[in-house]
Amino acid sequence: MKITEAIKELEQWNIVVIPTETVYGLAADATNISAIKNIFITKNRPQDNPLIVHVWHKKDINTYAKIQSDLEKTLIEKFMPWPFTILLHKKNTISDTVTAGSTLVAIRIPQHPIALKILQDSWLALAAPSANISGKPSPTNITMVEQNFGDSVAVVDGGRCAVWIESTVVQVQWDSVIIHRPGFITPTDIHLAIGKDVPVIYSNEKNNISPGIKYKHYAPKAQIHLLEPGSLLPINSAKRGLIVTDERISKHQCEIAQSNCRIYRRGSHANLLECAQKLYDLYYQADKDGILHIYIESLPEENGVAYAIMNRVKKSLE
Repeated sequence: MKITEAIKELEQWNIVVIPTETVYGLAADATNISAIKNIFITKNRPQDNPLIVHVWHKKDINTYAKIQSDLEKTLIEKFMPWPFTILLHKKNTISDTVTAGSTLVAIRIPQHPIALKILQDSWLALAAPSANISGKPSPTNITMVEQNFGDSVAVVDGGRCAVWIESTVVQVQWDSVIIHRPGFITPTDIHLAIGKDVPVIYSNEKNNISPGIKYKHYAPKAQIHLLEPGSLLPINSAKRGLIVTDERISKHQCEIAQSNCRIYRRGSHANLLECAQKLYDLYYQADKDGILHIYIESLPEENGVAYAIMNRVKKSLE
């Protein structure tokens, strides 16, 4: 579908799948309750799981939310557009349906040129959760979208997404930055932008103010098992797969050969972005291969990107 056609559909309160730099999104007019309800129905998404509102420019944020502190202003200035979402006090232009009843709305400016062009030319704010059936891995290309919805939804093809992991979701509380959903923007990035005197804290709270927190997410059909460092692979286990880094393959050739697992290479420990980019692709491929159990190597979580990857893995096995 062309951009002009997509805009016409969105203006008629229909759903259109659009590309972003993170994953493909199931987009609709964020100010129209009927369109928003259609997103929840199409995704089979729980009503208490809020949506992110996408806007074209920083100046548009004030139409939908209140920026109430200098820290919020700094985060917006430093990280938008980028794979970054901030929770702000919402205005009446956004309904409680979008925010799952919360007084906070998640706002983001995507970096993908097609998403930005649609937002700019339509003058709309778009709610756009990942274009998948709720709970399944997020799609990073249109083939994955089609595996979820067939041809029942219109799609704007923007190629493969660049980041392949959902945006970091933050909230300013007093003089701290709370990360509700870890992502490509890490605590180190935030400290570099705002200074080390401001605490940046990961939240472990299961709430309904941020998407991706309360429910099992990102899960393939296969059952996920976390393989901790030093643990052995299962022996002679049919229909099982192993998602593993290049380093583990080279160090454990004999063990891997004996395990009778299908191997899915996720990249190197030295390139965590590649590991993030491949996660959902490998989940989809394992389902396509008929794998029943996926063993996935645990990554050290000291690095912010590795922490985000492991967040997605753990959410897929809850």
